[in-house]
Amino acid sequence: MNKRQELAKKRFNKCLKVLEVKGNLYSENNDPNANIKRIAKLTNLTPVESCMKILWNKVYKVDLSIKKNPNDLDESLTDAINYLVILESLLKEK
Repeated sequence: MNKRQELAKKRFNKCLKVLEVKGNLYSENNDPNANIKRIAKLTNLTPVESCMKILWNKVYKVDLSIKKNPNDLDESLTDAINYLVILESLLKEK
């Protein structure tokens, strides 16, 4: 396994842990995407549109972290990756 694969494995393991913990906090009725759907209703967006807005916010935070505070980069990267996974799960629900 090369260094990039090792990095990916560590990152994906971290992402899975965060998805599990936060998924349990935000899910309702066995729906891990309940919070996204609730936000979508409140903002008159579809769940996919709502997730995309959150994802763009996470990507923007990665950019800010790189420029201003690289110590925050770890959490920002994990969140951005996880919102891509959440987006995929919403698309597969359709």
